[in-house]
Amino acid sequence: MIYTDRPYAPKLAAREADIYWRLSNDLNLFALGHSPHMEILAGAPIIENYAIFERPSISLRGIVTDHPRLGNGPVITSQVLLFNIPDGWIRTRSRYYRLGQPHEMFDRDAGSTLLPTR
Repeated sequence: MIYTDRPYAPKLAAREADIYWRLSNDLNLFALGHSPHMEILAGAPIIENYAIFERPSISLRGIVTDHPRLGNGPVITSQVLLFNIPDGWIRTRSRYYRLGQPHEMFDRDAGSTLLPTR
């Protein structure tokens, strides 16, 4: 949510518009049968020890490597929109991630096992 009366509101709105534009483009490409290029995934952060995390939307939590803003360490992703276990990637609201090893409780075949939110 952006408070429109704040001086930084236009900058935040532009950032959000860019995020949604890139997401829309990626979803349209996927709808047309295209997966992300290897160059895109090569630069994506890796998330290890991941599991599905439920908050108002489905996210992953795990340990990330080489995140462009957060560096290395524990994370909870933004909403997961595309989840490609066979090819080892996800697309969240804000970016692609490469999937490392899942959490021991995660069933890759079923694509499930929610971790508790607490």
